[in-house]
Amino acid sequence: MRYRTPAALEMAVKAAAKASPLDTGRAMSAFYLHRLLCRVFSSEDSPFVLKGGMSMLARTIDARATRDIDLVSQEDTLLSAVEELTRLASLDLGDFIAFHFDRVEAIKSDDEYRCGMKVWFTPLFGSKTAQPISIDLVIDEVAGLKPERITPADRLDVEGLPVFDYSVCRAESALADKFLAIIETHNDKPSSRVKDLVDIIILAKTCTVDGELLAFEVAKEAAARKIKLPETFAIPEFWFQNYEQTYRRLAHQARLDQVAPDLSSAQQLARTLFAPALLPVHQHPTWNPHDMCWRNNHM
Repeated sequence: MRYRTPAALEMAVKAAAKASPLDTGRAMSAFYLHRLLCRVFSSEDSPFVLKGGMSMLARTIDARATRDIDLVSQEDTLLSAVEELTRLASLDLGDFIAFHFDRVEAIKSDDEYRCGMKVWFTPLFGSKTAQPISIDLVIDEVAGLKPERITPADRLDVEGLPVFDYSVCRAESALADKFLAIIETHNDKPSSRVKDLVDIIILAKTCTVDGELLAFEVAKEAAARKIKLPETFAIPEFWFQNYEQTYRRLAHQARLDQVAPDLSSAQQLARTLFAPALLPVHQHPTWNPHDMCWRNNHM
């Protein structure tokens, strides 16, 4: 590597952060997350797939900031998944950074078909200790689509630093998960996950979506959660009274003011996006994120 000391690399990282379109503080705090993820995905046959907030940021810098990493493992057991994650985190990429394994604890999940652990690492950059990083690691018993391999949009471009693309869950899988999270109830209480609606709109304006795959993923996720699908997508009614301002704030932060600035417009766009997945006979259109509408593949 071109940098002789941790201090020299740190100066290069700070310069890259200032030159990036990201908020400088946000870019610096995410630096360690990406160094850890580069270790996790340093091999193309890594058994892990990135989900959650970091997978959204990998697609667009407009996504919500996060300090957590969500990974799905293709290992057979949680124990083997934790062992492999710890092994990968310990790899030396010649960047003066080491990740010290701290602890692991069980994740309480409302999903019967998913089990997981929260794994903690502390980054060491030369002689400096950075803020601990937590990884939510789950084994998903519901087989998913083959992930995409992408270059993360929010990673700093630091010259000479070894980097790797990430395996990220497909947009169709992420959309299905967020759709079901919104309509699912727990102990007869409706969802309050407004952030999932924001993520749906971000995906709608960012990603090309295969209508057939979306329908497949929605049906599969609904079956796993034992939920009867509605005829059309709708957010819980109480959101309009309780979460309008919350949504507007999150939408503004995600630069969605021209797309879906309020709950009503967001619900309508999401309803259009999920319409093919809720038809009795599945069609095969493709979602165009630039026009934010479906295009018939046979036209």
